[in-house]
Amino acid sequence: MTSTTKKVFFLGASGYIGGAIFVKLHDTFPKYEWVALNRNPKTNDRLLAAGFSRVVQGSHSDLEIIEALCAAADIVVNCADADDLPLAQAVLRGHKSAYERTGQRPVLVHTSGTGVVTDKAEGQLTAEAREKIYNDNSEADIRSIPEDKPHRDVDLTIFRAGEEGYVNAYIIAPSTIYATGKGPVRNISQQIPNIVRWTLKRGKGFVIGEGTNIWPGVHIDDLADLYALVLQKALKEDAVSSKESPFARFYFGTACEFNYGDVEKRVAEILHKKGKISQKDADPVSLKEAIAFEPALGSVARNSRTKADRGLALAWKPKSTSVFDTLEEDIDQTILQG
Repeated sequence: MTSTTKKVFFLGASGYIGGAIFVKLHDTFPKYEWVALNRNPKTNDRLLAAGFSRVVQGSHSDLEIIEALCAAADIVVNCADADDLPLAQAVLRGHKSAYERTGQRPVLVHTSGTGVVTDKAEGQLTAEAREKIYNDNSEADIRSIPEDKPHRDVDLTIFRAGEEGYVNAYIIAPSTIYATGKGPVRNISQQIPNIVRWTLKRGKGFVIGEGTNIWPGVHIDDLADLYALVLQKALKEDAVSSKESPFARFYFGTACEFNYGDVEKRVAEILHKKGKISQKDADPVSLKEAIAFEPALGSVARNSRTKADRGLALAWKPKSTSVFDTLEEDIDQTILQG
């Protein structure tokens, strides 16, 4: 794959992750032909203005459309649902058709998440989490992730496709993502905004359980840089023709670690300072209470510990190494956007 112009099919461009990733990749590869799948016709103009050559109307359930677009693409970037197995299978069927037609392996950059190594904690640091940090530079670590973990069925399907040899598949697993994104449609994340919304609804802060559980984090701009580096690697001739293990093409998007309890407490302090809640203290709540408000809050009670040594070996240099760098910005944006 050495030609100047390539066809790239992009899934998830209207999302927070996908929008920011597209902007970075388009800046890095401006001569490529970028095609987006988009469900909402009201946002088509924004995608086109951001640099897409074409927008195809459809949802992630339009599997025949997705398969055909993947079959026509040199590269597919999937920033859509990390748990949508039928979607991933349609992407891979398209890749297989392209390989059978051209004899060239297309490139897939797929988005997973560090939820793939979460435990069952309820707001506490477990013995398992103290002892085990998964390193993406250890193929043994990536192979050892249990099959019943979130995202894992999709990841394993992609690994098997890489082993079959008809696609060069790279998986990037972001951690808790923070800061305002540069995407054309959505520009705020999920975990921290969910904490802000429930704190506002309660009128006071909260900490799930002990609040000692640990998660990794990454600034959205730093994550976008990692995607660009991985795609650059994927497009090199030595990568395209190599026999590199698919499990050695897995990257954690991790730049820092933090306790979620510290984030929850700081959110309450900032909202109190802004006059949005009446007290700055945070009181303990159970996981059951949290997920009754928002099921996605369940993830912020777990542990997920990862190291991004493989990305760092690509000269990835995250500029932000603390989730607190942009916490007030994240709060302001959540208040503004609801």
